Amino acid sequence: SEPAFDPKEIARLRDERLDEIARSLDEPRIVANLRLLEAIFGPTHPYGRPEGGRKEEVERIDAPAVRAFHRRHYTPRGATLVLVGAVEPRTLRNRLDAAFRRWTATRTARPTVPPRPQAPAHGVLAVQRPQSPQSEIRLGGLGIPRRHPDYFAFKVANAIVGGLFNSRVNMNLREEKGWTYGAYTRFETHRAAGPVYGTVAVDTAATAEALDEFVAEIEGLTARPPDDDELRLATNALTLSLPRLFETAAQVAAQVAEQVVYELPDDYWTRYVRRIRSVTTEQVVRVAQRYLRPDRWAFVVVGDVEPHLPRLARHGDVTVEPFGRPL
Repeated sequence: SEPAFDPKEIARLRDERLDEIARSLDEPRIVANLRLLEAIFGPTHPYGRPEGGRKEEVERIDAPAVRAFHRRHYTPRGATLVLVGAVEPRTLRNRLDAAFRRWTATRTARPTVPPRPQAPAHGVLAVQRPQSPQSEIRLGGLGIPRRHPDYFAFKVANAIVGGLFNSRVNMNLREEKGWTYGAYTRFETHRAAGPVYGTVAVDTAATAEALDEFVAEIEGLTARPPDDDELRLATNALTLSLPRLFETAAQVAAQVAEQVVYELPDDYWTRYVRRIRSVTTEQVVRVAQRYLRPDRWAFVVVGDVEPHLPRLARHGDVTVEPFGRPL
């Protein structure tokens, strides 16, 4: 509870982070990911900013700043200690009382997520990287918070369209077209609504066609609802794999911590399988119509984009920028 925060060590770690930021400018995958989040949430929103900070922000970090952050946020108020193992409750309580007795702090306000400052930017950001052999493609928009009532239906819908190896986008772009090693969709849930997005890296020649096919598969979840076999395959994948989340003490602790952070009920994991298996085709179509909306999404393409600009414009106004702009 009383770390030293040696100035030399802080400076070393800060410089390491600055090197990572500089290297990330040469990684098309990272550039595409960060540009998409910036487009969805805006550059000033916490969810639209790089987790590791921007160069000018990291440069200002020193030992006094780290100490002040630690004093303000590393307090026992509102904290939960999660322990998993063969422990005797009374003995454990005595040890914890002895270890943490001196750790005190005044109550601090719980951090809140500010409102998204802008609507997600609909259009195409094309980042020109001359002679790039591949294009990194991202497309996405606003999803849902972790405790949203549509969470389980959204999870099944995502599994069908792009969350599994045998999902629709991967079967199309990888297995049928042979353009990529993998095409997927994901959604992230936080206290506030997180992003839902698609990701794929393809040969440069297939850039525009791959984006067209990706969009068609997402939109097709509404036009071609999953049949019973497809729905069963998705729910089996999401439920039969559940025991793997509880194989070690560390994994059990992580799942309990998730319940704490997102204030999930005590019986959340007991009811998880039943809630996944109760999702219907009608619910999948409903959440697809509401959230899987490429006509409202942002698109990012990083690669040798110039030959593909006219076709990329089918998905919205195109903005071109050079590769290497600071993140």
